[in-house]
Amino acid sequence: MTSNWVWPVVEGNWAVLAKKNVWATYSDKARSKVRKGDRIAFYVKGTGNFRGIYRVSTDWYRATEPIWDDELASNEIIYKHQTAVELVELGSANY
Repeated sequence: MTSNWVWPVVEGNWAVLAKKNVWATYSDKARSKVRKGDRIAFYVKGTGNFRGIYRVSTDWYRATEPIWDDELASNEIIYKHQTAVELVELGSANY
């Protein structure tokens, strides 16, 4: 059964998500609930807008290098679980 999720993201990490079609989390709980085929609506913090809906297209895998803004700043992996995502709908919907 497919589930739908809302996930907040900071603006800098939204840019990485949109460019690389990847999402990540540090949360073991989130990793255990969000599954391949689920859809995620991303809310960009500080903008008041949802910016896109993506489908989780792979199982979760371990991150191997820093790619997110805050990871690059500290030069360490913060979001250890990653998954590939594919765009379903891109746009802007005010919260």
